Amino acid sequence: MPDKLKELFYRVRDIPFAFVSGTAFDYRKAIESIETLNKGSCSAKHFYLGHLYEKEGLDVDYVSYVFFWEDQEYIPKELKNEAKHLPEQFHLALCLNGKDIDATYDIGLKDLGFPVNEWENQKISVEYTEKITHKTPQERISYTQKRAKGNGNLRRFYQLFNEWIQKNRKKL
Repeated sequence: MPDKLKELFYRVRDIPFAFVSGTAFDYRKAIESIETLNKGSCSAKHFYLGHLYEKEGLDVDYVSYVFFWEDQEYIPKELKNEAKHLPEQFHLALCLNGKDIDATYDIGLKDLGFPVNEWENQKISVEYTEKITHKTPQERISYTQKRAKGNGNLRRFYQLFNEWIQKNRKKL
C-alpha cells in the first residue's frame, strides 16, 4: 500500500498547477476539471487526491491553511503588487495517518522557486497563519464559503498568475 500512496501522490503532484474557475467550492467540478482538463489548483488537486486515497479505503483529513498571497516568497515579482490587495485565502492539503500531504505544485515549477514536494520530505507549500482540519470535502467547502471575505481582485490575480505560469513553466 505505501507504494500505491506514493504513486498516487506523484500522479497528482505532476498534474499542472493552474487556477480553474469554480473548483474551490464544488467538489464534483474540481474532480471533473482534473480528469478532463488535466490541471488544477490546490483545492482541485487535493479533492482529487483525497478521492483517490478514499477509493483505496483510507481515512483522509482535508486541511485548510489560511494564508495571504503577498506573504509567499515564490510569488513572481510581477505579481507582488497585485497580491498586496487580496483577502485571506485557504490553501488545501491532506493529512493521512498524521502525515501532511501537499501535492500542489508540479515539477515544472521547481526551477521557478515554487515549493515542489517529494513524497519523503513534504512541507506545506504556503506560509500560513492558521490550520483547520475537516473530515470531509463538504465540511471544508462549507467552512471556506462562510469565511471567505469577497474576492478583491482575485480573478485578475488568478488570470495573471496562470498566464505567468504558462509562459515560464519548464516543459518536461
